Amino acid sequence: MNLSKTFGSGLGGLAISLTTLSLLLAGCADEAPPQQKSHARTVTAATVEAKNVPLYYDSLGKITALQSVNIVSQVDGQIVDIHFEQGSIVKEGDLLYTIYQPPYEAMVTEAKGRLQQSIAALEIAKLEVERSRPLVPQKLVAEQNFEQMEANVIQLEGQVQENTGALEAAQINLNYCSITAPVSGMIGVYQVNKGNVVYASANTQLTSIQQMNPIYVDFIVPITVFPEIQEYYDKADRKLTIEVSPLGSGTMEKKIVRDADMTILGNLVASNTGTINLRATMKNSDYAFWPNQPIAVRIIMTVLQDALVVPKGAVAYGQQGAYAFVIKSDNTVEQRPIEVGQLQADNTMVISKGLNKGERVVVEGQVFLMPGNEVIVASDNPKQNRLPKSTLDGVIEILKKYDKGSPELYKQIEESGQLPLDLIEGLKKHDKLSTKEAAFIEQLEGYGDAGKDKPGQKTSQDASGQTSK
Repeated sequence: MNLSKTFGSGLGGLAISLTTLSLLLAGCADEAPPQQKSHARTVTAATVEAKNVPLYYDSLGKITALQSVNIVSQVDGQIVDIHFEQGSIVKEGDLLYTIYQPPYEAMVTEAKGRLQQSIAALEIAKLEVERSRPLVPQKLVAEQNFEQMEANVIQLEGQVQENTGALEAAQINLNYCSITAPVSGMIGVYQVNKGNVVYASANTQLTSIQQMNPIYVDFIVPITVFPEIQEYYDKADRKLTIEVSPLGSGTMEKKIVRDADMTILGNLVASNTGTINLRATMKNSDYAFWPNQPIAVRIIMTVLQDALVVPKGAVAYGQQGAYAFVIKSDNTVEQRPIEVGQLQADNTMVISKGLNKGERVVVEGQVFLMPGNEVIVASDNPKQNRLPKSTLDGVIEILKKYDKGSPELYKQIEESGQLPLDLIEGLKKHDKLSTKEAAFIEQLEGYGDAGKDKPGQKTSQDASGQTSK
């Protein structure tokens, strides 16, 4: 029999059907199912697995730009053009602003003229020195006059250097009229619009650039945890992996989780908080993270090899600590104390003591469950669903009552823990089902609550004369 049809779709329908089946069989004394000490409870189960899982420490932090640059004008003048879009990505060297240039172009021209004049005067002075040099020994040129000529050359050389510097300064100021991006990154909004006059002395911010790829991850850890982190940091050649995710980014399926490399340890303990600042570097080519954004940080210190894990729901807590219900081979449960480790990203819990690999534990259905209780383990895979022996015995009794079985069929049911494919259809063909048997069949078929009208369904009367479908 296809159990996905027999017991309804999903674990919810299966749990109702199996529990009702157990209750019905336990209460049908007139149909002679064996008496039970307590009816079986429907649960879901999971197997204890061995996996490689991280040993981690969680903290909070924020994103910091690799470089943050405020753009200001270094010359006075009117902004005549803006060459970027607000919030766009710019590259180093891109033209951002143009300051009105003619006054600075005139200064360059003037500086060039003065430089040329001084160069020409220097050349004439040098020629006079060369002409006069052979006349000094002949006393045709006084030695004092010759020394004055040489001093004049030196003076003119200084003037040339001065005018050269003035030309360079004028050219620099002209270049400052074209403001370019000093770094690559995301540029901000206009703080000063086109047409406004800016002054270098006012240090007015025109806009800013945040270099966001790569980007820094800044976070803190308490001094009590720092020695352990430092130990694993040194073992990992001073490079630990950090998992970074935005705060409030939704469910785990939708959460952005990105790896970063922790390469900088803080050098100071904050006296007011007892914490140490750490820093990691992270790639951010899609600009998913922004400066000053609050983040959750998980420091992966090492990977635990073959750690035992179970679903989080398998761990229960009582006055004596954590425990789990272990399902034994006879479908009864044992309450076992356990020691738990860290919760993992896939919602599994590390078990450091108390369970063994391959054991089955109860995940759902622990409420009112007691040690020694018999359980019906429901599974998403119908082939894994097995009814407990007490329930199977009750089914076999009904089959025997209506002569719908054989010793081979009974053996098959007992060995498989499941009902055969044609069982329900065979039982439905009989017209003498009692109220409880009719409800039993409806629950097996997944029709819902017993007693609802169905087209073409037979009716039967119980002892009170009420009609049942």
